[in-house]
Amino acid sequence: SIREALRLKEGEEVFWVKRVRYMDNEAYTVENSYIPVEFAPEMTDELIRTNGLYKTLQLFQVFPERAIESFSAVSLKENDSQLLGVEAGEAAIYLTRITYSGINIIEYCQSVVRGDVFQYTVELS
Repeated sequence: SIREALRLKEGEEVFWVKRVRYMDNEAYTVENSYIPVEFAPEMTDELIRTNGLYKTLQLFQVFPERAIESFSAVSLKENDSQLLGVEAGEAAIYLTRITYSGINIIEYCQSVVRGDVFQYTVELS
């Protein structure tokens, strides 16, 4: 659950930021970010629209330092497919990310990325 991913106690509140991301005027991902209110209690939709999410967090002295991401293959559900402008059931990547500032979890993000635009690159050494 979101509460478990963020390690929240009962009664702690979160901001929910839902965004559809575009590349070349074409929707390619639906992103749901959850941020504990305690880290940016004055955060607003306007601040996020103007500055982006991470720059807005930095305004509150919250600096993303590292993240853990997990990927899996999925088929698009109806609601996400409508937002992305493709057919339900098409291939997609489901991505989860937990973002840290120091030892604090400052974001839990769930994204669905269209399979026809997803590219994953890893450098190994």
